[in-house]
Amino acid sequence: MRNVSTTNRASLIAVLAVTLTLFAGGTSLLLSLTPSESLASIEVAADTISRDRQTFTLQPFAGRSETIEPEYSELGPFEKELGGVTARLSYRNAPDEDVDPMWVPTLEILVEGERLLTIEGESSGWDWTPALVQIAELDPRNRFPEVIFSTYTGGAHCCNDVRIATSTADAENWAVISVGTFDGEPTETRDLDGDGIYEWVSYDTSFLYAFTSYAQSFAPTTIHHLADRELIENTTSPDYHFVHAEWLKEQGESLSGFMKDTEYGNGFFAAYVAVKAVLGEFDEAWDIMLKHYDRNSDWELAFCEGGYDDAGECQNEKRYSDFPEALRALLIRRGYIRPE
Repeated sequence: MRNVSTTNRASLIAVLAVTLTLFAGGTSLLLSLTPSESLASIEVAADTISRDRQTFTLQPFAGRSETIEPEYSELGPFEKELGGVTARLSYRNAPDEDVDPMWVPTLEILVEGERLLTIEGESSGWDWTPALVQIAELDPRNRFPEVIFSTYTGGAHCCNDVRIATSTADAENWAVISVGTFDGEPTETRDLDGDGIYEWVSYDTSFLYAFTSYAQSFAPTTIHHLADRELIENTTSPDYHFVHAEWLKEQGESLSGFMKDTEYGNGFFAAYVAVKAVLGEFDEAWDIMLKHYDRNSDWELAFCEGGYDDAGECQNEKRYSDFPEALRALLIRRGYIRPE
């Protein structure tokens, strides 16, 4: 008996509500569906992969992905299939008193021809909402690829709402994980190291506005992998040092520029020190930062370190006397360095 459920991960960013429409006449978020006899009969390849101290057999579709990304005003329907999973994206008109029409994306997921669930995308508040659907292998523990659904919610520097549909190893249960909202437009997952398994790649939004304006902020790359319905951060893993080394290479001109003219450089130096810390070069980067950071910045160095209550009020705001002190606190809080 196959079930559908929703799973929230509070350890990531704020979780958004997931609206599901289930095709078995039920209305609850946990529902039994009639299984397909062939669900457990997917042929596997001989290749294997080791992850989290375990070895898994790679599925034939590993290393491949299928993506739907409509152009502005396209309404579909659009359809892609990979590894027995079909994704259908279409748009429905959900007008309000200010915008009509308002086309909102809707994702329908089928497993070996059986309609399993639909997910209503978030609205941008515009006449048409950008969306991206990707079918890719994120978790080698289960039999089927995952479906990533990203929609743009609108707003200043915001937001990419991300949800992932994934199954258990026996394919009996499917869940929709609400990953959260991220800065920017919908983006695909990537197979960074070419092992056939895709990673969720973003950047550390805690650096945005932390030491300067959004436009002058820089942020390190963050990397997560999916394991048993949970996104696990492995940004600092040596397996991905090449990603951070590439970041440094791309920002070489920024480093040279801020070493010559320190004004507005604190946003860059914050991310620079974090990335160098991942690569085991913290001391070198810290010395460079101390010599070149903007001592005349009037940016308020105050962080909410205790979370927010239901009314949006900070529970523990802490203020710092200078940029190096504030940066060290952020690096410790985000796991780039250890407390002394």
